[in-house]
Amino acid sequence: MRDTFTVIFLSGLGLSMGCASTPKGVTVGDQVADAASSAERGTDLREFSARDSAPRLQSVVQPDEIIIKGVKLKHTKFDFPITVNSGVEKWIDYFTGKGRKHFVKYLERSEHFIPYIRPLLRQYGLPEDLVYLAMIESGFNNHARSFAKAVGPWQFIPATGKRYGLAVNWWVDERRDTRKSTLSAAQYLKDLYGMFHSWELAAASYNAGEAKLARAVRRYGTADFWALTRHRFLRPETRDYVPKIIAAALLAKNRTQFGFPPSQINPGKGEAIAPDGEVVKLESDSTQSSTSAQSE
Repeated sequence: MRDTFTVIFLSGLGLSMGCASTPKGVTVGDQVADAASSAERGTDLREFSARDSAPRLQSVVQPDEIIIKGVKLKHTKFDFPITVNSGVEKWIDYFTGKGRKHFVKYLERSEHFIPYIRPLLRQYGLPEDLVYLAMIESGFNNHARSFAKAVGPWQFIPATGKRYGLAVNWWVDERRDTRKSTLSAAQYLKDLYGMFHSWELAAASYNAGEAKLARAVRRYGTADFWALTRHRFLRPETRDYVPKIIAAALLAKNRTQFGFPPSQINPGKGEAIAPDGEVVKLESDSTQSSTSAQSE
């Protein structure tokens, strides 16, 4: 399926099917993808298993400045690797053009989702900017459902959801539970990073499936996501997946520079809004004095 997304968003952002492996028989150009046997899949996954070595942390270089469409961005701090190229700019053009009204809606929903999800990602030691993966997956809609039967803000298909501890049955579907699905997605992404040691590949494999990405890396002899996108082995949806995440992150953190409404989050007493839109707790003078006294 190409750029499969929820029925609700059929005319929207081009949301993806979720953390599902490519179904067998999906056509990629003139080739048929995912025809590997279970034995081949096992070999691919074992090759990238992190069981015998601790995951290496991918260093994220903070650019001094990012200029997009002649606009120098004010907020350039990210903990997810940021690359600006024609693929990313294509989606920035879409989100600020034809898809603007939909992106406005997702920014509105993000006011409630991002401050809630970020601490959960932090709890797992993950980049907090992976929250934009959920934005691309579902538009922060707990009731989002794709044609591939992926459900919830993180768009788990039933098998993957159950594998990561979510109840999916006739009576309950925890894929729609923001907290539980986020914790499951965090563990899944952590496992994917442990396998590929790259956040771009971890995100891409969340979309395409880890076996598919493992075969791509082995086939072309590179663990560079951008190098893999130059080949047709990965579906267009997967090749566009990381660019969409990066574009969403750049725009969300610099929304007013692209004509989007400013954040409407109203912080409560003892709170403030960080530059990236997150509500943070302020440490009072009395708390600081108490902390200092205890340290002495």
